[in-house]
Amino acid sequence: MSIPHALLAGLKYAITSIITKITTGPMLRWFLLYAAELIVKSTKTPHDDVLFKKVKEAVDGTAQD
Repeated sequence: MSIPHALLAGLKYAITSIITKITTGPMLRWFLLYAAELIVKSTKTPHDDVLFKKVKEAVDGTAQD
């Protein structure tokens, strides 16, 4: 049994549309910061904690000179 071409095209459009909406602006920023935070928490060195804090402050607009 084969899936009709129109159904596959519609499914492809829907998935592409959802991914495009998810990966724009604030959601992409949140995901990247979340992934970076998980990586930083998994390490034992304190240096990446400091770097992550500065990056997060810069991205959030709360950086202090």
